[in-house]
Amino acid sequence: MLNNEQKVLSWFRDNDVLVLDRGFHDTANTLNRLGLQVAMPGFLHNKKQYPTDEANRTRFVTKNRWVIESVNGKIKQWKFMTQIIQNSTIRFISDYLDIICALINKYQFPAVIDIENGREIAMNMREMLTTENRLQTRLAKHTGTTSLHWSKHKAANFQFPPLTEENIRDLTFRNIKLIA
Repeated sequence: MLNNEQKVLSWFRDNDVLVLDRGFHDTANTLNRLGLQVAMPGFLHNKKQYPTDEANRTRFVTKNRWVIESVNGKIKQWKFMTQIIQNSTIRFISDYLDIICALINKYQFPAVIDIENGREIAMNMREMLTTENRLQTRLAKHTGTTSLHWSKHKAANFQFPPLTEENIRDLTFRNIKLIA
């Protein structure tokens, strides 16, 4: 990529974001130096949990990565793509991938059926990306700290409110209708 030998950089447009998994963490700085914006889940680095803003950002990236992993899974259903690929076939891999993807697009169901609902979910997630953690704020207000000491209780001693399917969908960003 640094030499742009295959004109890879011409594939990108202004404001494109590369949504990567953690396996690319060694390349993130190089990609940034090339002027590319990178999004990848965070690392805990010896912490027990992320701060709210980092947890929200990581969830946002992970939700977007799901689509990529779904497509990768469909590609890996093809025997050729599950094995070690010989160096002599690398020059043809792009053609093979085009053929496999064309067959997937023609004969398999799409991973996401309701794209408009997906856009709504993305907009909600984007809005919530910078939303404060109200529970954490409330705890800090009442206890003077955001850390808690947990104790065990029996669920039978509590009455939980019933949740409708609509309640659950709202809590989970109205999950996109999927076909497994």
